[in-house]
Amino acid sequence: MTKGFLITSSNPLITSPNRMSRRWRVLPLLLPGLLMACQAPQETATSVSSVSAVSTVSTSEAATSGAAADHSAHGAHSMASAAPASGAGVSGAATAESAQPLALEVRAAGVTAVPPSMHETAAYVTLHNPGEQDIVLVGASTPAAEHTMLMETVITDASGTSMSGMVEVQSLTVPAGGELAMASGGDHIMLMGLTQPLEEGQEMALTLQAQDGRTLELNAVVERP
Repeated sequence: MTKGFLITSSNPLITSPNRMSRRWRVLPLLLPGLLMACQAPQETATSVSSVSAVSTVSTSEAATSGAAADHSAHGAHSMASAAPASGAGVSGAATAESAQPLALEVRAAGVTAVPPSMHETAAYVTLHNPGEQDIVLVGASTPAAEHTMLMETVITDASGTSMSGMVEVQSLTVPAGGELAMASGGDHIMLMGLTQPLEEGQEMALTLQAQDGRTLELNAVVERP
């Protein structure tokens, strides 16, 4: 009788042909999953790298935009700082011009004396303009009156009858190289609301103002009408 070995399926080191066949059939089903698991870390790393690159580009763009904004703000600030200097120069020139006295020669200056009960009178000034441009007077002032008006005597013809009268005007002109002669019955300066009695021989301070802001100060003598 020939002796032999008894092979049983209980030995863990021995695998039966049927069991090996089943394992090989399962392996193709597991292989795709294993391959995807191996590729996932690489894709994750690629995504992280892409996000980092986008973040770096965004940060660079933000820094560039910020620098441009700072440059624009600095330019605007420089322009704003330069503007007042230019305006100040123009204002200074206008102030210097208005500070110069009027180039007029006073040939005569008088004020009509009135009783203390009257509160209005008139001033007459004769002015010569030696310059080459007209000088336009737009106002007058004096401490002796509350209000003044530039007046002009005009002659109108209404219904065939000649009439003369005084009207308030906005300005009186001293022509270039010529003369403005104020007189009773002609151009004059009305003084209204006298603040004190005007006595004959008294001098009254009077200031004339031109259209360009320049002024002329003079003294008018109180005279009998």
